[in-house]
Amino acid sequence: MPPALWVIVVTWGVVSGAVRGRVPLRLTVMAPKLPPERMFSLAKIKPALTLGIEEVERRRILPRHRFDLKFLDTEESSIVGPVEFFNSIQQGGENLFLGPVADYTLSPVAGYAPYWNVPILTPGGLADDFKHKRQTEYKTLTRIGPPGFDSAARFLVDDVMRLFNWKRVSLIYDTVSRDLFHGFDFLLGSAFIKEFNKSYGSAVKFELLRDNQKTDEILKDTVGNRFAGM
Repeated sequence: MPPALWVIVVTWGVVSGAVRGRVPLRLTVMAPKLPPERMFSLAKIKPALTLGIEEVERRRILPRHRFDLKFLDTEESSIVGPVEFFNSIQQGGENLFLGPVADYTLSPVAGYAPYWNVPILTPGGLADDFKHKRQTEYKTLTRIGPPGFDSAARFLVDDVMRLFNWKRVSLIYDTVSRDLFHGFDFLLGSAFIKEFNKSYGSAVKFELLRDNQKTDEILKDTVGNRFAGM
Protein backbone atom coordinates (compact mmCIF):
# COMPACT_ATOMS: atom_id res chain seq x y z
CA MET A 1 0.00 0.00 0.00
CA PRO A 2 1.37 3.46 -0.89
CA PRO A 3 2.45 5.50 2.19
CA ALA A 4 -0.02 8.32 1.48
CA LEU A 5 -2.93 5.89 1.22
CA TRP A 6 -1.80 4.13 4.37
CA VAL A 7 -1.83 7.44 6.27
CA ILE A 8 -5.35 8.19 5.02
CA VAL A 9 -6.63 4.77 6.07
CA VAL A 10 -5.05 4.98 9.52
CA THR A 11 -6.32 8.55 10.05
CA TRP A 12 -9.85 7.61 9.02
CA GLY A 13 -9.77 4.63 11.34
CA VAL A 14 -8.70 6.76 14.28
CA VAL A 15 -11.29 9.46 13.55
CA SER A 16 -14.17 7.07 12.96
CA GLY A 17 -13.22 5.10 16.04
CA ALA A 18 -13.19 8.29 18.08
CA VAL A 19 -16.60 9.28 16.75
CA ARG A 20 -18.03 5.86 17.53
CA GLY A 21 -16.60 6.06 21.03
CA ARG A 22 -18.34 9.33 21.81
CA VAL A 23 -21.54 9.32 23.84
CA PRO A 24 -24.56 9.79 21.56
CA LEU A 25 -27.02 12.61 22.19
CA ARG A 26 -30.25 11.53 20.55
CA LEU A 27 -32.39 14.48 19.47
CA THR A 28 -35.82 13.84 18.00
CA VAL A 29 -37.23 16.71 15.97
CA MET A 30 -41.02 16.89 15.68
CA ALA A 31 -42.42 19.24 13.05
CA PRO A 32 -44.68 19.16 9.99
CA LYS A 33 -43.26 18.37 6.59
CA LEU A 34 -46.07 20.28 4.90
CA PRO A 35 -46.69 23.05 4.17
CA PRO A 36 -42.96 23.76 3.69
CA GLU A 37 -43.46 27.54 3.95
CA ARG A 38 -44.28 27.27 7.66
CA MET A 39 -41.64 28.99 9.78
CA PHE A 40 -41.01 25.74 11.67
CA SER A 41 -41.49 23.16 8.92
CA LEU A 42 -38.96 20.35 8.60
CA ALA A 43 -37.63 21.96 5.43
CA LYS A 44 -36.64 25.07 7.39
CA ILE A 45 -35.60 23.38 10.62
CA LYS A 46 -33.13 20.87 9.15
CA PRO A 47 -30.62 23.42 7.74
CA ALA A 48 -30.64 25.39 10.99
CA LEU A 49 -29.99 22.31 13.09
CA THR A 50 -27.23 21.17 10.76
CA LEU A 51 -25.48 24.54 11.04
CA GLY A 52 -25.91 24.54 14.80
CA ILE A 53 -24.41 21.08 15.22
CA GLU A 54 -21.51 21.96 12.93
CA GLU A 55 -20.79 25.01 15.08
CA VAL A 56 -20.88 22.94 18.28
CA GLU A 57 -18.47 20.47 16.69
CA ARG A 58 -16.19 23.25 15.46
CA ARG A 59 -15.96 24.82 18.91
CA ARG A 60 -15.62 21.42 20.56
CA ILE A 61 -18.27 22.38 23.09
CA LEU A 62 -19.19 18.73 23.65
CA PRO A 63 -16.05 16.85 22.60
CA ARG A 64 -17.15 13.59 24.23
CA HIS A 65 -20.56 13.54 22.59
CA ARG A 66 -22.00 13.16 19.11
CA PHE A 67 -25.44 14.15 17.86
CA ASP A 68 -27.90 11.63 16.48
CA LEU A 69 -30.83 13.40 14.81
CA LYS A 70 -34.19 11.86 14.01
CA PHE A 71 -36.98 13.75 12.24
CA LEU A 72 -40.67 13.00 12.74
CA ASP A 73 -43.43 14.45 10.57
CA THR A 74 -46.25 15.50 12.89
CA GLU A 75 -48.46 16.50 9.94
CA GLU A 76 -49.52 19.38 12.20
CA SER A 77 -52.01 16.95 13.72
CA SER A 78 -53.12 16.42 17.31
CA ILE A 79 -53.44 12.70 16.45
CA VAL A 80 -50.44 11.93 14.23
CA GLY A 81 -48.02 13.91 16.40
CA PRO A 82 -48.69 12.01 19.64
CA VAL A 83 -48.67 8.66 17.80
CA GLU A 84 -45.23 9.46 16.35
CA PHE A 85 -44.10 10.47 19.82
CA PHE A 86 -45.29 7.19 21.35
CA ASN A 87 -43.62 5.14 18.62
CA SER A 88 -40.36 6.96 19.16
CA ILE A 89 -40.55 6.43 22.91
CA GLN A 90 -41.11 2.70 22.36
CA GLN A 91 -37.93 2.53 20.30
CA GLY A 92 -36.08 4.09 23.22
CA GLY A 93 -32.91 6.11 23.67
CA GLU A 94 -34.16 9.68 23.17
CA ASN A 95 -32.47 12.37 25.25
CA LEU A 96 -34.49 15.34 24.02
CA PHE A 97 -37.48 16.15 21.84
CA LEU A 98 -37.36 19.37 19.84
CA GLY A 99 -40.96 20.37 19.18
CA PRO A 100 -43.76 20.06 18.35
CA VAL A 101 -44.41 23.74 17.70
CA ALA A 102 -48.16 23.73 16.96
CA ASP A 103 -50.07 24.09 20.23
CA TYR A 104 -52.69 21.47 19.35
CA THR A 105 -49.96 18.90 18.66
CA LEU A 106 -47.74 19.98 21.53
CA SER A 107 -50.42 19.72 24.22
CA PRO A 108 -50.83 15.89 24.24
CA VAL A 109 -47.12 15.28 23.62
CA ALA A 110 -46.02 17.56 26.46
CA GLY A 111 -48.78 16.14 28.64
CA TYR A 112 -47.53 12.55 28.31
CA ALA A 113 -43.81 13.37 28.33
CA PRO A 114 -43.49 13.61 32.16
CA TYR A 115 -44.58 9.97 32.43
CA TRP A 116 -41.28 8.98 30.78
CA ASN A 117 -39.44 12.02 32.18
CA VAL A 118 -38.59 13.15 28.65
CA PRO A 119 -37.68 16.83 28.16
CA ILE A 120 -39.51 18.81 25.49
CA LEU A 121 -37.93 21.95 24.05
CA THR A 122 -40.07 24.11 21.76
CA PRO A 123 -40.52 27.64 20.42
CA GLY A 124 -44.27 26.95 20.53
CA GLY A 125 -46.60 26.56 23.48
CA LEU A 126 -48.10 30.03 23.16
CA ALA A 127 -51.50 29.29 24.70
CA ASP A 128 -52.19 30.22 28.34
CA ASP A 129 -52.39 26.63 29.55
CA PHE A 130 -48.72 25.94 28.85
CA LYS A 131 -47.78 28.63 31.36
CA HIS A 132 -50.46 28.15 33.99
CA LYS A 133 -50.15 24.34 34.02
CA ARG A 134 -46.37 24.26 33.78
CA GLN A 135 -45.93 22.71 37.24
CA THR A 136 -48.87 20.31 37.06
CA GLU A 137 -49.28 18.92 33.53
CA TYR A 138 -46.29 20.05 31.47
CA LYS A 139 -43.48 19.41 33.95
CA THR A 140 -40.78 18.57 31.39
CA LEU A 141 -41.70 21.31 28.91
CA THR A 142 -39.38 24.26 28.25
CA ARG A 143 -40.66 27.07 26.04
CA ILE A 144 -38.03 29.18 24.30
CA GLY A 145 -40.28 31.17 21.96
CA PRO A 146 -41.78 34.65 22.16
CA PRO A 147 -44.25 35.68 24.88
CA GLY A 148 -47.53 33.80 24.76
CA PHE A 149 -50.89 34.85 23.40
CA ASP A 150 -51.97 36.19 26.79
CA SER A 151 -49.00 38.59 26.93
CA ALA A 152 -49.76 39.88 23.44
CA ALA A 153 -53.44 40.31 24.35
CA ARG A 154 -52.62 42.20 27.55
CA PHE A 155 -50.29 44.53 25.68
CA LEU A 156 -52.96 45.30 23.08
CA VAL A 157 -55.75 45.84 25.61
CA ASP A 158 -53.93 47.41 28.56
CA ASP A 159 -51.39 49.52 26.66
CA VAL A 160 -52.56 50.27 23.13
CA MET A 161 -56.33 50.47 23.65
CA ARG A 162 -56.12 52.43 26.89
CA LEU A 163 -53.61 54.81 25.36
CA PHE A 164 -56.06 55.74 22.60
CA ASN A 165 -59.16 55.25 24.77
CA TRP A 166 -60.57 52.59 22.42
CA LYS A 167 -63.49 50.68 23.90
CA ARG A 168 -65.18 49.08 20.88
CA VAL A 169 -63.49 46.37 18.89
CA SER A 170 -64.22 44.40 15.74
CA LEU A 171 -62.05 41.32 15.34
CA ILE A 172 -61.47 40.24 11.72
CA TYR A 173 -60.57 36.59 11.78
CA ASP A 174 -58.95 34.76 8.85
CA THR A 175 -60.12 31.15 8.70
CA VAL A 176 -57.14 30.18 6.50
CA SER A 177 -54.13 29.83 8.78
CA ARG A 178 -50.98 31.38 7.34
CA ASP A 179 -48.94 31.82 10.48
CA LEU A 180 -46.78 29.63 12.69
CA PHE A 181 -49.24 26.74 12.75
CA HIS A 182 -52.82 25.78 12.02
CA GLY A 183 -55.13 27.43 14.54
CA PHE A 184 -52.69 30.24 15.39
CA ASP A 185 -55.19 32.95 14.42
CA PHE A 186 -57.97 31.36 16.45
CA LEU A 187 -55.90 31.00 19.63
CA LEU A 188 -54.56 34.54 19.40
CA GLY A 189 -58.04 35.93 18.79
CA SER A 190 -59.45 33.92 21.71
CA ALA A 191 -56.79 35.30 24.05
CA PHE A 192 -57.60 38.84 22.95
CA ILE A 193 -61.34 38.34 23.47
CA LYS A 194 -60.75 36.91 26.94
CA GLU A 195 -58.54 39.84 27.94
CA PHE A 196 -60.92 42.40 26.42
CA ASN A 197 -63.94 40.97 28.24
CA LYS A 198 -62.01 40.89 31.51
CA SER A 199 -60.99 44.55 31.18
CA TYR A 200 -64.12 46.05 29.62
CA GLY A 201 -66.85 43.54 30.39
CA SER A 202 -68.36 43.61 26.89
CA ALA A 203 -68.33 41.36 23.89
CA VAL A 204 -66.11 41.63 20.84
CA LYS A 205 -67.65 41.78 17.38
CA PHE A 206 -66.49 39.05 14.97
CA GLU A 207 -65.98 39.16 11.22
CA LEU A 208 -64.85 35.94 9.56
CA LEU A 209 -62.62 36.42 6.54
CA ARG A 210 -63.44 33.60 4.16
CA ASP A 211 -61.73 32.52 0.97
CA ASN A 212 -64.22 34.30 -1.29
CA GLN A 213 -64.07 37.58 0.63
CA LYS A 214 -61.64 40.45 0.25
CA THR A 215 -60.11 42.21 3.21
CA ASP A 216 -60.71 45.70 1.83
CA GLU A 217 -64.43 44.96 1.36
CA ILE A 218 -64.80 43.81 4.98
CA LEU A 219 -62.91 46.85 6.25
CA LYS A 220 -65.06 49.26 4.22
CA ASP A 221 -68.30 47.65 5.35
CA THR A 222 -67.48 46.91 8.99
CA VAL A 223 -65.17 49.78 9.86
CA GLY A 224 -66.20 52.44 7.35
CA ASN A 225 -69.98 52.10 7.27
CA ARG A 226 -71.00 50.54 10.57
CA PHE A 227 -68.19 51.26 12.97
CA ALA A 228 -66.46 54.55 12.24
CA GLY A 229 -67.76 57.71 13.88
CA MET A 230 -70.15 55.85 16.20
